[in-house]
Amino acid sequence: MLIIPPTQYRKKRRVRDDVAQPVPPVGLTLVSAVYSNTALTVTLAFNKAIDISAFDGGEMELDDGTFNHRSYVGGDAATLVNATTMQVGLASLFGDSDPGVFLTAASDIGIVAVDGSGEWAGVNELALPFG
Repeated sequence: MLIIPPTQYRKKRRVRDDVAQPVPPVGLTLVSAVYSNTALTVTLAFNKAIDISAFDGGEMELDDGTFNHRSYVGGDAATLVNATTMQVGLASLFGDSDPGVFLTAASDIGIVAVDGSGEWAGVNELALPFG
C-alpha cells in the first residue's frame, strides 16, 4: 500500500507597508527652455541644481525658422541664472527657412547635476518654448 504524505502549507510573507522602500534617484531633467529671438539667448531650467563648468556650446544648435530665419550654435560663455537655470548666448550659423523654433543638444554637452545623479541626456529638435 502506498501512502502519500500531506503537503505542507507555507504561509506567504507579507511586505510591510510601514517600512519605507528606497526610491531611486531622479536623473537630471529639463523643465523649461525659452528662446529670446531679440537677445539671441536660450534659457534652460532643470529639476535640480546644475554644474556647467564643462559646458560646450558647440554641442547645442537652435533652429529659428519663424522669427530670424537663422540657425544658431550655443556660445561657450553660458551663465548660471540660479542653481537650476542657465542662459546661453547664441552665434549665427546660416539661414533657416523651415518654420518653427527647435533646440538640439548632444548628451555630452557638459551639463551635470550637482548632486552627482548624472549628466543631462540632451534633446533632439525640441520645439520651443518648452515647459
